[in-house]
Amino acid sequence: MKAGIQTNEGDVAVKDAIDFLEKVTPLKALDSDESLNSIAKDSVNNIGLCKDFDEIEKKNDLDSLIEKYGSINGAFAQSVEFGTTVPEMIVANLLIDDGDSDRGNRKNIFKEEFKIIGANYAVHKEFRTSTVILFCQNFIPNKDGEKKTHKKADKTVTLKEGDPDPSEIKDEDFTEGVTKVSKEVEIITKGKQVTKIVTTNKTMKDGSIVTEVTNYEMEK
Repeated sequence: MKAGIQTNEGDVAVKDAIDFLEKVTPLKALDSDESLNSIAKDSVNNIGLCKDFDEIEKKNDLDSLIEKYGSINGAFAQSVEFGTTVPEMIVANLLIDDGDSDRGNRKNIFKEEFKIIGANYAVHKEFRTSTVILFCQNFIPNKDGEKKTHKKADKTVTLKEGDPDPSEIKDEDFTEGVTKVSKEVEIITKGKQVTKIVTTNKTMKDGSIVTEVTNYEMEK
């Protein structure tokens, strides 16, 4: 006899998941990423030492774990599941997402922006087991295992909704004496804060290059 899934919402949550799966468009499989696997391992080990959810929020500093291995570029999310060891049941629980009216874990699985994934699980002293799954659009690993450092920004600008994309090259970038302009973009996500770091390289008539770094802060 197979074990069933007990839900707080009753069969409503299960029926909702079934209805969703019958209508959703299939996506390409996510690629496993070693850096994300390492972050997930550190995260799940931290969680395993916590006795309740409040302690998890305090002790599992995901931003610090990410910086240990590299930086997030684009969309990122974490899903955590407790008490299950069977992989199929872990996925089923996340798809049903019982008790969360927003179904955030289900949305993580089917978010089109996500391209890579990392996962790990460990014994938990209160909930038997815990599993951490990390979803990411792109991850930039640190070189030679060293903590990534960023160029100091010349200025920080708050980017509002509707503002033009600062990573695009515009006419106003060609100030007096500038013959060529190139831009490099890096996106750093910490919690709800998203920072777009734009490095603008301007080649002058005499062949010299002037570099400007601007942080554009946006809300996710």
